[in-house]
Amino acid sequence: MRRNPIFPAKRRGSVVDWLLVILLSLVSTACSIDDPRDECCLRADAIRFTYLPYGQEEFGSYIFSMRHLLYDSAGYFLKEIPSRTDLQYLVPELEEGDYTLLSFGNENSGARLSHSADSHISELHLIQDRRHTDQISESYVPRDRESEIYENGDELYWGISRIRVDCEGMLSETGRREISNGIVTPMNNIHCHLNVKVEWANVPTDVGDYVMELTGVATGYTLHPECAEDADGFIVPSSAYYGIHRRRVALKSRELSDEFITLRYSDDHIPVFRLYFEGRQVSPDIDLGKAFASWGWHPSATHVQKYSILIRLFSDGRADVYPIINASVEDWINGGTFS
Repeated sequence: MRRNPIFPAKRRGSVVDWLLVILLSLVSTACSIDDPRDECCLRADAIRFTYLPYGQEEFGSYIFSMRHLLYDSAGYFLKEIPSRTDLQYLVPELEEGDYTLLSFGNENSGARLSHSADSHISELHLIQDRRHTDQISESYVPRDRESEIYENGDELYWGISRIRVDCEGMLSETGRREISNGIVTPMNNIHCHLNVKVEWANVPTDVGDYVMELTGVATGYTLHPECAEDADGFIVPSSAYYGIHRRRVALKSRELSDEFITLRYSDDHIPVFRLYFEGRQVSPDIDLGKAFASWGWHPSATHVQKYSILIRLFSDGRADVYPIINASVEDWINGGTFS
């Protein structure tokens, strides 16, 4: 019987086994260029969106809907591109040229985009659209501060893609970042969380529902990329409108606790807090800007804005404010006494 001069008979089985292992590993690690979800070979005509608040991918944990507005090289609106089932990827299918794509995450009933056919990108604004319609907006508005009263808004995100399409339909980014296999667009956090806890140094004199109020809160953005600002390496829009946010809160265990979800704060626009009971103001005006400054909190340089504070009310009309850090009240860091 002839023997194989390369693979002796006793080793032939082991070689075949090794070939099978190599083949299986190639199959398991191969990627499909027709599937833009496959990160190892992102299609050159696709955009992948990321959200990296703390250096790790968190897109799927925070962003649940997407809208995409396309503008030409002169900044005029062309069309809205429908999002895919997989929100993290988009294949825009564009003709040769330069474009700007603005993408918005979680823009639902709480906000609206003011754009129309043939409008210029400089005219694009995002406006909060969730206003109070019950007595909370009528019974508690002092005559000298009449304004639109807003409820909690959406947890909003946005991203800017500056796109160049070549004659073969391949994409590259003309501005912030360029890679060889499609475009990666970072999404940016453009909302703010403020958790407020109110307690009394003594026993509260009023029992029932209170109204928490923030004045001087952003209620709209201008979305022209040229007006965008940098927040710790992330791109955020410039605030353009301001109003009042209110929350109705029930007294429980002799304290109040609730959360405001608004547009972003900036160092120049940090709200004032007031507390009402049946139309009567029961707290002093609490300038949170002074408190933030004493704690070293700088919203303009902060990408993810999540704040928690404690307000302690005294029977003589005074109020102290403290930061809550890692679920602990830092009593020794008094943000100021207000009266």
